[in-house]
Amino acid sequence: MALGNFSKATVGIGALAMVAGSLVVPTAANAANDNAGPQPDHAAAAAAPKDLKDPQLKELANDIVATNENSDLNMDAHYGFYQKEDDGRGITLGIVGFTTGTGDFNKVLDNYDKATGGQNALHDYIEPLKKLSGDNLDGLDQKGFHQAWKEAVKDPKMQEAQRQVRDELYFNPAVDQGEQDGVGALGQFIYYDTLVLNGMGSDPDEKGFKKIHQETVDSFGGKTPAQGVDQKEFLERFLDIHQDSMEHSDSHNDKDTLQRVTDEQRPFVNESKFDLQFPLDWTVNEDHYQVNSFDDLGK
Repeated sequence: MALGNFSKATVGIGALAMVAGSLVVPTAANAANDNAGPQPDHAAAAAAPKDLKDPQLKELANDIVATNENSDLNMDAHYGFYQKEDDGRGITLGIVGFTTGTGDFNKVLDNYDKATGGQNALHDYIEPLKKLSGDNLDGLDQKGFHQAWKEAVKDPKMQEAQRQVRDELYFNPAVDQGEQDGVGALGQFIYYDTLVLNGMGSDPDEKGFKKIHQETVDSFGGKTPAQGVDQKEFLERFLDIHQDSMEHSDSHNDKDTLQRVTDEQRPFVNESKFDLQFPLDWTVNEDHYQVNSFDDLGK
């Protein structure tokens, strides 16, 4: 991924309770509270949209992104990912496909270098990497860099640096925008994956998240679900605009990448899985996944 744009089962009924909300069982204490003045509106709390700030839902969103980026349900297994692709983004690395050609990997390196006081295997590559753009790797000792990367990713501080930048650039902006728009966990996840794939937006070949979102809001007269727009219709429109942009791009118009919209996110919306409630069933990169509880994650 990059600062502007980037790319890269079976559960039980008990988990449904976690996703669907809390069950309030009448007890003697509840009865006593009935006479103790105004009480919290449990029904309203249960009906409130679920939010990806919930740790379990965040893990779920991360692991669905992992199926899109790395074809398994375990984002934490990919801190050491390294691949040279001829996609205009240079070398792709780490849990959400940070790239040398678009800038987000430089933020990972800066965070890691600060955390280690400059005492790390990648320190000498920071300045050469900052001079790179796109697929141009001139001046970079690729063999030496790859070996240094293999060493660095063993360090928990490097793993934390990746999580920090993932959250700063992709996860947190998606959740914040989703809360502002009045969409639940599904909408926030769709925003998150769009940011991972496309970034906020600077690539002339393809719309970034900011433009996709703005066009969606504009199509509803400047309103969002927070102002009364139907959530399903809003998310369908967002996916329509995103898919059209992908189909007309040079880097994301292949069937495998398109499936994250056509065979994953769109079915979730069609089935009104606004809280990412189980069961979840999708196909991406020609692989099929079914998740019935949080116990299915990390596999």
